Amino acid sequence: MPASSCFQEVGEGIRASGVPRKEIFVTSKLWNNKHHPEDVEAACRGTLSDLGLEYLDLYLVHWPHAFLRGEVTFPKNEDGSVKFDETIHPTDTWLAMEKLVALGLVTSIGISNFNSEQIEDVLKRGSIKPVTNQVECQPYHNQAKLLGREK
Repeated sequence: MPASSCFQEVGEGIRASGVPRKEIFVTSKLWNNKHHPEDVEAACRGTLSDLGLEYLDLYLVHWPHAFLRGEVTFPKNEDGSVKFDETIHPTDTWLAMEKLVALGLVTSIGISNFNSEQIEDVLKRGSIKPVTNQVECQPYHNQAKLLGREK
């Protein structure tokens, strides 16, 4: 099912719930093929349109590595590996995310899967601190280094 269809169904569920919008915390993520700074606002507006909402409570940069720009969700090389766009720096994407807050499209912004060096760069170059860094954490991937617990 295309993401927009899923978002439309979620939006319908929010409206059908009868719960006031201000009492529902809605989070979404900027997908990896929309990391180019000029694509960030349009991607957010597309998500809002699909959800039928005026703002998101939290919008995350899904991954610190950009996929090749365009409409293909998972652009692939001939060998089946993902086509990355090495020209897009994750902090440049972050700076475009900050503009969404100023426009009132999102209340808070955050990151996902960033390492400590990437976080430091965002903090150094950005003006808004990420409210979260969503990461996978489980016994076989305990994030000890990121959490400062590595021995």
